[in-house]
Amino acid sequence: MKPKKLIIGVLAMFFVFPSYAQELKTELLNLNGNHEKFSILLTIGGSLWGTTGAIESNMVSSGFDDRSAGGWFGGPKDHPFTQKSPVVDLDATYYFNERKGAGLNIAMAENIETHGYENVGIGNYLFLRSVLWSFSPYYSIRLHNNLNHYAIGLSLNIHYAHDSSAGENSPDQTNMMPGVYVAYSYRMLDRKRWFLSLKTNFRISPPSEIGPFIAEYPVDAQKSVFTPVKVNTAVINIGLGVGLHSRRQP
Repeated sequence: MKPKKLIIGVLAMFFVFPSYAQELKTELLNLNGNHEKFSILLTIGGSLWGTTGAIESNMVSSGFDDRSAGGWFGGPKDHPFTQKSPVVDLDATYYFNERKGAGLNIAMAENIETHGYENVGIGNYLFLRSVLWSFSPYYSIRLHNNLNHYAIGLSLNIHYAHDSSAGENSPDQTNMMPGVYVAYSYRMLDRKRWFLSLKTNFRISPPSEIGPFIAEYPVDAQKSVFTPVKVNTAVINIGLGVGLHSRRQP
């Protein structure tokens, strides 16, 4: 999916969801005029965009795009391919009044592993794990009905890359980049002490350079090299969250 389409989709969520808030206000919100003082939201979901495209493309240009033979646990496989794991997002927000607040977001914004294979010698595998951590202080604003929450702030993004197929023989590579964090959450269900939210956020930061990674089977000493590459660290997360909140009397 092209980055332009992803950005348009995120922006659409910012403007489309509020149109439903007023209709659901009476049904979902019955708080007797109280408003939040503090909230914690844990969100689990998936990631879009991110480092996957550049890593897979560089696997191909580095020669890790061969078809591996079948084994005990499956048939032949074409490479490269990427396995994605769920991402986790934690928000802690303090509200100054009914509409404005500030908070901190901590997230594992991307967690993937891309598998490559080059058919040289006995065969060289590369399992490149890519994890993006993010720490983002933010300013928060919500509509008076408490169903639509917006946040914007700066972020410190930490990109970690490691060849898990090589174990301790592959050094960890870590890069830190400043960035911007934007988020929107829609309060699907709101109760006295807890709530459910649908959340999406977007982080953007400069590219991260990783590599080289060397795959080498000890028996025949045939080397395969994943050459250095700059990967995109801008990522979109979408997920479902559960939260707790405390309320102050109006």
